[in-house]
Amino acid sequence: MFGFGVGEMAVVSGVITTLKSLNDSLATIKQAGANASQLTSLVSKYASLDQQIRDIERDKSGVLSVKAATELRMAKRQAANFEQMLKDSLLMNNLGSEWRAIMTDVEASRAAHEKEVAKLKRQRRERQNLIKEVSMYVTIGSICMIFAIGGLYLWVELFR
Repeated sequence: MFGFGVGEMAVVSGVITTLKSLNDSLATIKQAGANASQLTSLVSKYASLDQQIRDIERDKSGVLSVKAATELRMAKRQAANFEQMLKDSLLMNNLGSEWRAIMTDVEASRAAHEKEVAKLKRQRRERQNLIKEVSMYVTIGSICMIFAIGGLYLWVELFR
């Protein structure tokens, strides 16, 4: 419905599954003590997950089914919660500067993403307005043609 197929639903489900595995990984790192390679792996997984969420949002802006939109909203909320837990973990391991560098990159990417989504939505609105305008002109032209043909028919019948 609304252009959202089974494949896209599987992508949203994959995002949620990835979020669950990231949360499990973070819990393991907190329990066992973190080293730099584990945290780097976790951050890269989070970055790819965040990119997946943004790609789904960009590609399907305004055409998600209610269920898919709800799942995407929940995935975004879980990603935000994971981000907070990751921040806490990095700060506890004296990696505050790493956190700031990561967040600078993430925020730049988010800003570019928001601009792109806004541009796509604006283009979609403009396209819908253009379709409405063209259909209005076609309707007016058709009505004028009907009247012209009707008038021609009457003229031929009356003055023949």
